[in-house]
Amino acid sequence: MQTMQDDTRSELITRLVQDYGLKFSSDRQVFALWPLPVMRQKELFTGADAPWTIQCGRTNKCNYQASTRDIYPDIFANWTKKNPPTPSNPNATADAYLQSGRGFDIVKWQGSYSQEVFKDYETGFTCPTVRFNVTSEGSTIGYWQRLIEPAVGIKKARVQDGFKFEVTHGYRQSCTYSMASGRMSKNYGSLRVSLTPWH
Repeated sequence: MQTMQDDTRSELITRLVQDYGLKFSSDRQVFALWPLPVMRQKELFTGADAPWTIQCGRTNKCNYQASTRDIYPDIFANWTKKNPPTPSNPNATADAYLQSGRGFDIVKWQGSYSQEVFKDYETGFTCPTVRFNVTSEGSTIGYWQRLIEPAVGIKKARVQDGFKFEVTHGYRQSCTYSMASGRMSKNYGSLRVSLTPWH
């Protein structure tokens, strides 16, 4: 199961209870007391520990499912304001984003990423990033980074110029994406990196 930060989980549960009348069950699932848009029965539920989606329990008749990220985008935004970096944890924003925004178990990823800052010199836009170093035979040869709070028209993912690599990931299905930096005219080799998919 994907993990979720306690404050994000608490805010989601509060909003789901207010908006949909969800109540905790004895087995720690949350059940709804409201009719689904496509049915008149009250079968909606979500996991209490990490409410990433709400869905209908009647999968053979309804199969309704919605992401809480789509229902409450405000909860999954403003990572810098809610979790600013501190001297004791300079990766605080990146930690919160990876755990609650993307469902990573950050304990397993500690030391493999850092929080950095991206600046677009044309617009002056800046935002924090999660940066993963790309290594080959123990040497860092570049990086791949994800903007935590991107602006409209700014690419969310960035690869350091000067090399090319392929990201292979799988979540329910196996997919392969090729990511190349900028206007590259030569192939500088290929690396394979396993990552959880970004949306």
